[in-house]
Amino acid sequence: MKPKQESLSSIEQWMRDHFPDTHVDSHHIESGSVEDVVLFRAHADHASDPTYELLISYEAFEDYRSDDIARDLDRLKVAEVLRKRPEQRLMYDRHRRVGQA
Repeated sequence: MKPKQESLSSIEQWMRDHFPDTHVDSHHIESGSVEDVVLFRAHADHASDPTYELLISYEAFEDYRSDDIARDLDRLKVAEVLRKRPEQRLMYDRHRRVGQA
């Protein structure tokens, strides 16, 4: 089931807080064969600036409140990892794990 807009907005705000001076957006990616996810992107105006990308599974949104997910992202230092390796896309899953997507 698609996550509620309220949950998406909460994670978008988390991205804005951790990546100031970027534009944040989210997109549903529904594959049918693997996990459906929401892609969150924080990007600047210039193409030469890094883009930070985080996937969160629909199941994670079903199992946990968005503020719990945001606390996990802080605890797991997701923003720091993305800043160090912006070319790496990370994924948060229903088991409260973050790994390379």
